Amino acid sequence: MLMQLAENIQRENLTLEEECDAIAKLYKMLGSLEKVANIVRKSKPWCSKRYAMTQKTLAYQARDLLESGITEDIELLKALSSLIELISWSESNIWIANIKAGKAGRNEIRAALKEAKAAALKEVANEKAAQKTKKVSHAKPRTPPPPPPWTVEDGIENLSEALSYVNANKSATELLYSWTEEQRMQIDKRLNQAWNIGASEDGFKIIGKLVMQGLHGTPYTDIDLMAMIEGCSGRTLAIGQFLDALQCPREKA
Repeated sequence: MLMQLAENIQRENLTLEEECDAIAKLYKMLGSLEKVANIVRKSKPWCSKRYAMTQKTLAYQARDLLESGITEDIELLKALSSLIELISWSESNIWIANIKAGKAGRNEIRAALKEAKAAALKEVANEKAAQKTKKVSHAKPRTPPPPPPWTVEDGIENLSEALSYVNANKSATELLYSWTEEQRMQIDKRLNQAWNIGASEDGFKIIGKLVMQGLHGTPYTDIDLMAMIEGCSGRTLAIGQFLDALQCPREKA
């Protein structure tokens, strides 16, 4: 079976799906992508990319680590995928950078996941306790409830709507400058992080993957992608000019 799978890889009429399936079966038998690469006479990156495509339950960032050959520790990548669902975008980037730098492995990611799960359970318990002890009143409240706290993810989403929908009350730039200085700094920091990704050595590859595979399942938005393209092109990121350039024609609501 091992030799048959290895020989099948050499066929020129294999579909990509068939190649991926064969690589996954060989990896299960051999336990190492390096061994798989040797037996099928292909490069390790070639094998890594096809094996990564079979790991559909992994988060985008985890599949990227596998596809890039950073690690093939599936248990680490599964733990990372679960962790990404519980933490913020910036925290995810820190853990990914630590994995790439060799500062975090399976034990560290599992410990972080355990801590994040405990925090999530505590938050759920607190919410249930608050609901249980809350006194229900049918009287009309004297003051409206406070709005939910502003987050940078909310800001990016609002900017995207202002850029995309013709009936938005404000342009993206007008919306940006209606926020506090601290909120604008958070948006600026977020977009500069995306700009730095685009300007990095792997920037073009990351942008290409996002364009081809879409943004769904990734921590990025359309505005992040455009900021990456700015970084890849070497243009400086002036946030006001950047948003003006992206603004679609619109009409007042």
